[in-house]
Amino acid sequence: MNVFHHPSAETLVAHAAGTLDPVLMPVVSLHLDHCEHCSQQQRLAAQMGAALFAQPADEPMPPFDLERGLAAVKRRIAHPPPPAANTPDFLGRFSPAALQQVMWHRVTPKIEMFEIPELSGGDHWMRLFRFQPGTRVPHHRHAGEEFSLVLQGSYIEADACFATGDFSEADTTTRHAQQVDSDIACIALIATTGKIAFDNLPYRWASRLLGLV
Repeated sequence: MNVFHHPSAETLVAHAAGTLDPVLMPVVSLHLDHCEHCSQQQRLAAQMGAALFAQPADEPMPPFDLERGLAAVKRRIAHPPPPAANTPDFLGRFSPAALQQVMWHRVTPKIEMFEIPELSGGDHWMRLFRFQPGTRVPHHRHAGEEFSLVLQGSYIEADACFATGDFSEADTTTRHAQQVDSDIACIALIATTGKIAFDNLPYRWASRLLGLV
């Protein structure tokens, strides 16, 4: 699997520290299970954090040299044990084959969704979405953070293509739109910590009925 879009360094550090919102954590975890590059970076972040906490409280903290610190951590984990699976149990059931058995709820003629109740409540929710080929999601903004991971197919956002395994982040500064460009349905796992505001009035009404805003 070729993955081209990854979580930011800040997100990987927050995931390693366990400080991400609980509804966002599993999306990063699922990406880590399929991306060795990010999995290694996350382990580096965890090792660096552990090393800093091991510093005695009564010793002055020396100036931190990032390059030397990274080199030291890389030497320490040159031969790490195989990492344990990151994916929470409730997401493990969504294998490529199992995705075909999901009981989808139709939103529009081209969009279906499935809510994951373990991590949904109020403005915080996690859902699977299935977008049929050619589907356009119009411009919208976010009142919180949104993490998404492509599990099947692909879509275009601005000049970038997001395919299976690719990760996307959005926050209150983001205004974006997507269009499915794959010949098969695009399935994405999406988690958000805030309401969504569509520019398109019909989508705004539909979103209220579905509890997305």
